[in-house]
Amino acid sequence: MKFLHCIFLFFFIFGYSQNYSKDEKAVLLQVKKLDSLMIMNDAQIVELFCSDVSFGHSNGWIQNLDDFLKRFFIKKSQL
Repeated sequence: MKFLHCIFLFFFIFGYSQNYSKDEKAVLLQVKKLDSLMIMNDAQIVELFCSDVSFGHSNGWIQNLDDFLKRFFIKKSQL
């Protein structure tokens, strides 16, 4: 049983101490930026997306960039 605990502890420490690659760090930074802009309802969010981006919603609806922009700016003008 101690052996099992030692193995678990080893993998926990090893997994926790992993360094992210440059690409992973860049993605994490963009995700944090996206999250911040969404929370603040900031129009700069549009600069993060490519023209062929699509958003899949939990109800199955797929939203393209044009649809997102229309709804985003309508909601922004209602604030």
